[in-house]
Parts: sequence; C-alpha cells; structure tokens
Amino acid sequence: LPAAEAVRQRIKALRRRLDELPDGSKVLNLACGPAIEVRDYLKLNPHKRIQFDLLDHDIQTTRYTSTNIRDARVRHLIGNAFQIIKGDYRTATPRKLMWNYCSPKSDFRNPSKRWQVPLKYSLGELQLQRYDLVYSAGLYDYIEDVQSNSQRGVRALTKRLFDLLRPGGQLVIGNFLAQSAENPHLMSHRLMMEVYSDWKLIYRSRTEIESFLSALPVDQYSYQYTNEYFDKSNSLPSAIGFLHVTKK
Repeated sequence: LPAAEAVRQRIKALRRRLDELPDGSKVLNLACGPAIEVRDYLKLNPHKRIQFDLLDHDIQTTRYTSTNIRDARVRHLIGNAFQIIKGDYRTATPRKLMWNYCSPKSDFRNPSKRWQVPLKYSLGELQLQRYDLVYSAGLYDYIEDVQSNSQRGVRALTKRLFDLLRPGGQLVIGNFLAQSAENPHLMSHRLMMEVYSDWKLIYRSRTEIESFLSALPVDQYSYQYTNEYFDKSNSLPSAIGFLHVTKK
C-alpha cells in the first residue's frame, strides 16, 4: 500500500541523508522507533565518528534499539515530545540490569517511587545548539496544531527542536499528506488503516506543514520542502511531505 511504501522510502531517504554527514557530527532522532536507517548506517560505516541520540517515549522501543543497535556511538534515551514542547529536555536511560524493573510512567509520576529514579535510571538532558542533524519522521502525524498558541503543539515542538541545532545544522520533519490528486494514499487506504489497524494519523497539506515554521525567527533559517524521496523537484507522487530546515 502507498502508506507502507512511503514509510520504506523515507527510511531510504534518511539513510542517504546520514551518508552526507561529516565526521564528528551529532544526530538526534526523536520518536526513533526501530531506527532502521541508523542501524544500517552504523553497520556499513564502522569507522565514522557520528554520535546518535535515539529518543523515544516508549521503553519497549528503547529496549528494542538498545538490543538491536549495540554501538558505542549510540545513546538510547527515554524522553517525551510533550515535555520538549514545554522546554523540558530531560532524558533517562535505564541502568544495566534494571531494564525489567523500569516503568517510566509510574516511576516519574508516582511521588512514592521518585526516590527509586536515580537508582533505576541514568539521567541527562538534551543540550541546546548541540546537534548537526535533528529529525523526526513519524511523530508530527500525531500532534495537534494549536494555531492560537505558538507555545503548544507542532509549532512549539518545531521551535524547541530548532533550538537544539548548531548554526549550520538541519532539522528534518515529516507529516503524512492530506488527500489530493497527487497523493497515492487514497481515502480507501486511510479507512482500512483506521478501521482495521486502528492507525489514525493527522493528515496535512503542504501549506499546513510549512506553517510549522511560524514560531521560528524568520531571519535565522532557510528551508526546502520535499516528498518522502527527499526529491526537491517534488515530481513524484507522494504521501508524505518533509521540511528540511537549515539554521543560519
């Protein structure tokens, strides 16, 4: 189906983007999922000095990446996009031998368990102006756009991620596209996803995706819009739109 093919193509495109990074680069993958592109990149580039932070809110995802991507160049972090929206960049990583005893939702929210947090987790914080590449391929499809408040929703998240970039760094964010004549992801496909698979996304037009940038200082960035192939001509039918935002 077009949605599945679009996801496969964005993985390939991200993999090519990683190949362009110079030695010494630092990368943040927000809502990393299985991070297939990172796994493949590291296998094929054992001597490249690229540092990856793989961040996800789901401890099962973090457990998966830490098991399947064993590399000193990678940190496996638990963090929450909605905390980042509020300017809270704190992260946590379960300590060795503690994975089976960690439940972040309970550990961090239950006052009676907070004393256990330093014992179970190694705590850290994402650093501002640290990263050469920050990307999030499949997160924005689930976050609302609060047009009346730039301190919330996708616009605030875009600003917070932009603040993590070094000058010259790039932010890459994607969102599934709304129905159009150029979009192969048809309404029938969407209904099947939502009814059969309970996979519900927020679909947006190119204009709506470009509006994510409205909270950024206009003189501090440039951007390009592409499809899931990262084809700047946008000549191919596409189901996902991507913003490539470069910090000046």
